[in-house]
Parts: sequence; structure tokens; C-alpha cells
Amino acid sequence: MGIMSRFSQAAFAISLLVCEASTGAVPNTNFRRFTPGIACYYAAPANDGDTCAALAKRYALDELTLISYNQDVLSKDKCILVTGRQYCVESDFVASTSSSRTMIPTSSARITIATSTTQIIVPTHAPESNVSPDGTCAGDGKKTCTGSLYGKCCSKNGWCGDSTDHCGTGCNPLFGTCNSPTNASPDGTCGGTNKYSCTNSTFGKCCSKAGYCGSTASHCGQGCQSSSGTCATSNVASNTGECGVNRGKYTCAGGPFDGMCCSVNGYCGTTVDHCKTGCQKGYGKCS
Repeated sequence: MGIMSRFSQAAFAISLLVCEASTGAVPNTNFRRFTPGIACYYAAPANDGDTCAALAKRYALDELTLISYNQDVLSKDKCILVTGRQYCVESDFVASTSSSRTMIPTSSARITIATSTTQIIVPTHAPESNVSPDGTCAGDGKKTCTGSLYGKCCSKNGWCGDSTDHCGTGCNPLFGTCNSPTNASPDGTCGGTNKYSCTNSTFGKCCSKAGYCGSTASHCGQGCQSSSGTCATSNVASNTGECGVNRGKYTCAGGPFDGMCCSVNGYCGTTVDHCKTGCQKGYGKCS
């Protein structure tokens, strides 16, 4: 083993000891992904009484960066630390020119990954001005995950990533790529000119006649748009008041006419004419 190799090993060991002693953080040597799409290089435990702001400040981060490193357990709306739990505090994207990485403590007590020549390569983002620079998407900033280093999909919580949670149910197709169907509704509307689908949306699986996602009898019943979601195939609720054998076999139960009777002429209502002689029992109440 050459003198320089022994020197490099000694420097590596000393750098780890200095960092661990000064910050309490430990190297994530197996590069476990704390959050899908983000390689965590250093982790630190939350102390009793720590807030996200306090932990972030300890490692010279801003709170939003800490949350973006740990978005599988933290969010902008709910940033609550668990005492003793390890949180990622360093996740630089660095291209290495050799097979080894050296962790060098900086004056701010953060750990930076460097190559054997100590050259730090800062990642660059796609040139589009609306590409997410910090892993957030949609929301007030209207940033897209397309071309972002954090992942191509924009989750329902407004984070870029490539996991099923990011690209599946609730994925926002307006700010990135989503798993099939790629036209899942991001705002509860469906059909129409946008042709959004309620399948895999967070608003409900059925697309109503009026063009809104939901899971009620009114959404899934009469007028439901089967090309933009799931529709009821039996006991289909009437949305127009028509019912019975000769009027689409719609029922007065479950929809806006819930609890009414289906008359002999095929209309929902509550009068004697609706609920007595000729009332159609299979399509509503009868007296």
C-alpha cells in the first residue's frame, strides 16, 4: 500500500471522527434512501425537544431543505420530529471521478462528498425556469418535476419523486409525469375538454354528468361518464327523477331522490300516486 493511500485512509478516519464529535451525525455508509429519489449521505438523530427549525439550523440547512431530504416522514404542513429517530441532513448530488468518496467536514459542520481530487461538482438543473430547484412542485410556486433532479412525478402533497406514492394515486399531471392513466384529475374535474379521468384521482372514482369526480350515487348513477371513470352497473341512481322498468331502470334510491317512490309512470316522488297503486317496488319505496 503506498504512502498516499495510507494517508487518504487516515484522513478519511479523522474526518469522520471530527464530524461525529462536533455534530452527532453519523455517515449513512450504505447510502440507504431515506426518501425515494434522494440518496442520503449523512443522518442525524433528533434530540428531545428538537423542532425541524432547530435540527435544520444545527446542520446549516434551511427548514424546507430538511423537509425535502425527509419528505417520506416530514411535510411542510406537519413537520414533527420523533426523538431519537435518524433524519437525513446531507444529500448532495455529486459526480465522482473515482470509486472512492471522502467525507470532509466543512466549517458549517455539514458533510460534503468529494472526489479523490477534492473537486466538488454541483448539480445543474434543466434550463427551464419552471423546473423545481428544491423538490417542491405545483402549489404557489407552480414548479414542475419534469427535468428536476428530485424525480419526474409531482405527488398529491407537492413533492417531486419517482416512487409509487409520487407517480400513482393523486399524482398531478400538470406538473410532471404520472403512471397510467396519465390524465388522472388533479382538481376534481373530469371529461369535457380536459378529458381528465377520475380513475386514480383523490376526488372519487366516478365522473358525473356535470363533469366532477366523486363516489356518491349521484356521481356514479344516471349520466355518469364511463369514459372518464367508473360507473354503477346495477341499482343506478336517477339524477333526473326518471325511474323504473321503462325509464332506463333507474332507481329513486341513493341519489338526489333517495327515499322516494317510483310511480307506475316511472317518476320519483312522495305522493299517493307515486307510492300506492302501481308503485314499482324494485326502484324505490312503496307504501
